[in-house]
Amino acid sequence: MLFAAGAAVAVITTIVAGFLSESDVDRARRVFWFGWLAGGAVVALTFWPPEGKDAVVAITWMVFAWIYAYFRTPFIKIGDRIYAFTLAQRGVDPPPDAYGQLLTAAKMWWVAALFSSSVVFVAVNEGMTHPASIGGAALSALLFFGLGRADASEGFPVARRQRIPLAVAAITSIPLLCLPALAYFAGFRAGGGSFAPPQDAESGGAGDG
Repeated sequence: MLFAAGAAVAVITTIVAGFLSESDVDRARRVFWFGWLAGGAVVALTFWPPEGKDAVVAITWMVFAWIYAYFRTPFIKIGDRIYAFTLAQRGVDPPPDAYGQLLTAAKMWWVAALFSSSVVFVAVNEGMTHPASIGGAALSALLFFGLGRADASEGFPVARRQRIPLAVAAITSIPLLCLPALAYFAGFRAGGGSFAPPQDAESGGAGDG
């Protein structure tokens, strides 16, 4: 009963903080963390007197709060810096090579590489014909095709120069016959991209004198 009450406190204050964040982020941040700390205190009463395993429950509770806050809110603030998953949540101007207001190029590519590697892990363990493997491979191919098309259509080089995560995705997806990498290059071509090295602008005048 107390566990449900503590969880309810966290959920309700999270919803309230979400509404408040539209007008007052600082106030919303305080409400969010107060709710999770208060809810955690109520949950702790469920396991009173505390034992060794109860520390695991407390740590899990706060880790979940931090993960949720990082991926869904601008509520993690240390000093003057906000730590959040997306650029919009951080409230910063996106760098030139960012994917819109969503993610920086580096973060987007590491997320894509992690997703691709996870799909391969499932396929290797469950079998290539397992529905989860087939669905994951299809989603991975769609994701990388979209990245390739976006990069080319917006005038960026391959993978926006994020070569390491691209290589990770390509190497780890060998069991899938490098499907993500092939999908990326197909999307890059579909977006009008070229794999030819850039021409030297000064080469045409090398013999002038």
